[in-house]
Amino acid sequence: MNDDSLPRLLEQLREAKPDYAGSLVREAIVVLVGKRAVEPLIHLLDDTNETVATDACVTLGLLRDRRAVAPIAARLDRFGWNGPNALGNLGGSHASDALLRYLDAKSGWKIPTIRMLGFLRERRAIPALIKLLPVDHAHMFATEGIGKLDLGDNAAVSLGKIGKPAGDALVGALTHSDAFVRERAATALVEVKYSKAAPLLLKQLDDDTLPAVAAADALAALKEKRAIPVLLRWLERSRTTPFPKAAVGCLGAIGDPRLFSVLANIADGPDRELASTATYALGGLRCDESFRYLEKCPRDRVLQAYYALGAQKDPRAFALLTERLKFSDNEEAMVLAVVLQKLGDPRAIPVLMKRSAVSRPPLDMDIFPAVAGLGKEGIKMIGALANSKDESCLSDAIFALEVSRSLEALRYLRPLLKHRDSDVVKTAISAMFEILTAHRKTGP
Repeated sequence: MNDDSLPRLLEQLREAKPDYAGSLVREAIVVLVGKRAVEPLIHLLDDTNETVATDACVTLGLLRDRRAVAPIAARLDRFGWNGPNALGNLGGSHASDALLRYLDAKSGWKIPTIRMLGFLRERRAIPALIKLLPVDHAHMFATEGIGKLDLGDNAAVSLGKIGKPAGDALVGALTHSDAFVRERAATALVEVKYSKAAPLLLKQLDDDTLPAVAAADALAALKEKRAIPVLLRWLERSRTTPFPKAAVGCLGAIGDPRLFSVLANIADGPDRELASTATYALGGLRCDESFRYLEKCPRDRVLQAYYALGAQKDPRAFALLTERLKFSDNEEAMVLAVVLQKLGDPRAIPVLMKRSAVSRPPLDMDIFPAVAGLGKEGIKMIGALANSKDESCLSDAIFALEVSRSLEALRYLRPLLKHRDSDVVKTAISAMFEILTAHRKTGP
């Protein structure tokens, strides 16, 4: 594919293709053309065809060139959900100013505006977002079926992303008369990890179900040991309520080694769902007893044990998990690949590749991403497979390079832009697009 393909790609954008085809064109512009497309795309914002104008808006957001902020902000009502998203991608103070104005407007697309203010960690939005915590359905958007459509829920997520600057305001919301507001404030505090909230969160453990469970999660994120007595009492509550399962997960997250016997007894108990939760929770306890338990975990919970060992990050886990990989069935191998990638030790690469070679059916789609996720050595190993004449192997290699989100992978994907198979070219462009956008970069 010719790198100087701007006129042809703009023409394809003007043809108002269906969304999937349109997304391929947008990806190609980002990868092959880059910021040379900014000015022509700004002109397309006034195209008489709504789809063309919206595609131009989305593409400008992906190019992350702030010359597009003012033109998009002046036409926000035209682009629906995509306008605020584009401004969020562009970033900067002027984009934040436009989003704040749009949030205050009586009409407009509130949900994406709220989300992008959180994405930008815009602390000036905190008062407005706190006021939205009691608000439920997003009126005309409530039937669109796009994720959680409560304004209050989205405001809580954005406050969590803004972080510590929202801490005091969220602490104040914990005393609100509405239980949903208290729940949403505690949910945001899970992300904020604001220690000043601990006294009120401890009181909230005796609240209604939703705010109490959210408070427990926030206290677990703080590793607040003062929550342990209440959480232990929750274990005695009816299994038909959320309390026992929440307590097990939070006790594991708090990570006090003295909780080993409690969690091990639950893991060995008759309630299989709770046993599975407790097995994973043991990964939060970084102590020898917990490692030994997980090492010898019964077959019916061995997958949870592997995940727990990955979370525990005990140096002894590497030798154990690589040895298990050699003799694992396919289901185990998929989990072990994920866990070994999480451990981040490149010594796992040859073991993973050898296991992939003997898999029937092949496990390349599961093992290749783990290898590529283990740094430059893994990228190089998978990058060599991008020359494979085997279609399946080539496809799995491109996928693994994509999900690595590593700029190092681009050197192995770029030659595929000249591949004789147009489908391979499109797949390579999509992979490069995902990597570039993850780093807020563009081609060529």
